[in-house]
Amino acid sequence: DVKDFDAWKTAFDGGRDVRKTAGMLGEGVMRGVDNDKTVAVYLPSADAAKVTAFFADPTLKARMKESGVKGKPTMYVFNTAGGKMAKATGPLFGAILQVNVKDFAAFKTAIEAQDAALTTAGILGYGIGQSSDTATVGYLYLQADDLAKLKTYLAAKETKTAMKDAGVKGQPKTTVVQETGMTMY
Repeated sequence: DVKDFDAWKTAFDGGRDVRKTAGMLGEGVMRGVDNDKTVAVYLPSADAAKVTAFFADPTLKARMKESGVKGKPTMYVFNTAGGKMAKATGPLFGAILQVNVKDFAAFKTAIEAQDAALTTAGILGYGIGQSSDTATVGYLYLQADDLAKLKTYLAAKETKTAMKDAGVKGQPKTTVVQETGMTMY
């Protein structure tokens, strides 16, 4: 969470060269739907060691605090494992789900098998990731151009059953966002 999104965004944009030097290949900024002071940032990289070093850098923590980040941010380092992301033709909404799974490979296969059901529900794209640290932690990112359809899909009994059948243990930690832009360097 940030104190003021616009002030944070100005500071974030000013750090682009630092992110490039640290090995980031781009950036995606998303803003919370239910709380517009919630910010999610996607930073793709081809070097996990550089990402870990970047997040551990005390100057990053100081810059985040100066930019108005409240409290300790949650950071996930994961390996992209599949999916098909939608190309933005207008505003897109997303849901970030962190899941604990019995078997990540089975989870990935089950999600990919849901492609037609996702499309029918109004989900335009999805991405699957696996935690770099814990093999049984997965991430699922869902994209939609209709917030109501996305929320309906997330709340549906069929979705909960599909998640359980995919080996998800417990409730996913879910954050619903609106994409504000993706830039590749």
